[in-house]
Amino acid sequence: ESLEIFKEFEDDIYISLCYYEIGHVLCSKKQHEEALINYRKALEIYREIHGENHSNTCSCYEGIGSVLVEQGRNDDALIGY
Repeated sequence: ESLEIFKEFEDDIYISLCYYEIGHVLCSKKQHEEALINYRKALEIYREIHGENHSNTCSCYEGIGSVLVEQGRNDDALIGY
């Protein structure tokens, strides 16, 4: 619900945070493909706002890597880490 509110206000920082947190929850529920979609949405927004060298951007890469490890895609995960 908060994601929709932040979208109305066009608050990209909080929109990306919502996507990140949704990705985290979905990963814990073993809904890996949906988690990746949300982490990648967060990553895209964080890149636009902060660029590559920012802790939020790095957190998205870590989240994506964690999902890939859970899927047994360790070689793909290394790229993110």
